[in-house]
Amino acid sequence: MRALRQALGGLLLIGLTTCTVVGGIFLAVSENRSAPLAATETAAATLPPTP
Repeated sequence: MRALRQALGGLLLIGLTTCTVVGGIFLAVSENRSAPLAATETAAATLPPTP
């Protein structure tokens, strides 16, 4: 019974790790898609004010 519990715990840990990695990749890809907009906003924010 203990071996079964350890095996299930290991599988749960693998599943959680996989979800975390896939979620991180998804966030990285979605950030790259909006990068030009973010870069434009950053560039506009760093421009000196016009008199």
